[in-house]
Amino acid sequence: MKQAARKFEDRWQATILEVFPEWKDAGPLIQLAMDVCQYSFEGMALNKLAHDAQARQKLLVKYIKSRVRDIFEAAQSGNHGKAVAQFLLDSK
Repeated sequence: MKQAARKFEDRWQATILEVFPEWKDAGPLIQLAMDVCQYSFEGMALNKLAHDAQARQKLLVKYIKSRVRDIFEAAQSGNHGKAVAQFLLDSK
């Protein structure tokens, strides 16, 4: 299972960079953005099995989009290590 998960993650990252080439030089912020999206959407998919939470999921997708925009803005600073630290500090 671990090998399949790693293969999926590698393909996921390659696809993200194909779709959003501007992320190519985003350093560790690309991983943060990917994790925010992947873990949130996986959680929503599992939650849907328990009950239909369509309105809650729509609100969550809007929130995820706003956080990923924040990550994009941090990536534009050029100092990715500092941007990650600042982004994490700001999100507390």
